[in-house]
Amino acid sequence: MKNSIYTIVPSYNAEHTIRKVVSGLLDCGLPMQIIVVDDGSSDETFNVCRQFDIRILRHERNQGKGAALRTGFRHALNDGAELLFTLDADGQHNPRDLLQLYDELNRQNLDIVIGSRMQNTKPMPFHRILSNLITSRLLSWRTGQCIEDSQSGLRLIRASVLRNITLKATKFELESELLIKADLQNFRIGTVGVHTIYQVNGTESRSYVDVMDVIRFISLYLKSLTWNRANRN
Repeated sequence: MKNSIYTIVPSYNAEHTIRKVVSGLLDCGLPMQIIVVDDGSSDETFNVCRQFDIRILRHERNQGKGAALRTGFRHALNDGAELLFTLDADGQHNPRDLLQLYDELNRQNLDIVIGSRMQNTKPMPFHRILSNLITSRLLSWRTGQCIEDSQSGLRLIRASVLRNITLKATKFELESELLIKADLQNFRIGTVGVHTIYQVNGTESRSYVDVMDVIRFISLYLKSLTWNRANRN
């Protein structure tokens, strides 16, 4: 495996979890570059990350998860990345699961692999299960591909996908925008089961989807109905 694999970690006020996340990535067994994008944190996230030999990018103010991902994507692509993982900073994902996504991408010759937590929903709060099922069904219908866990932040993406689409969202809905636009460019999306983690340091992860995130998803989804396969924007 070439060292052209990058992992983008969008982070906001993650001082209590980011150390474990980065340490896990460094120990996961994949040769890769790690880019943490500190999205205007007001805590010690940036200083914790400085203790590691990784790249840290910083937004002066909070712009949203989508904006943080776009910043990370841009820098990785400029560096010549061929494969890009995304991993949330809240500790909801086991970094060792990256190996499963990598193997599945090559085994099925996929362009995007989503780490699905839906094969073991017992640790998940009911409202998260419900929202995930609804959005995943809608995106599956929209793309004609099986999207099992649309809200998962654990993904592996070929650089060719990101070079052939234009992402505009700045919040959580960017992850849905990515899937729809990738499908419109005939990229193949697959899924592999991963660990489901909702207890971090003895407490439930703070990751959540609020009312505005739901509204943004609905707006994006309705707008996407006007897109066609010639539209990369």
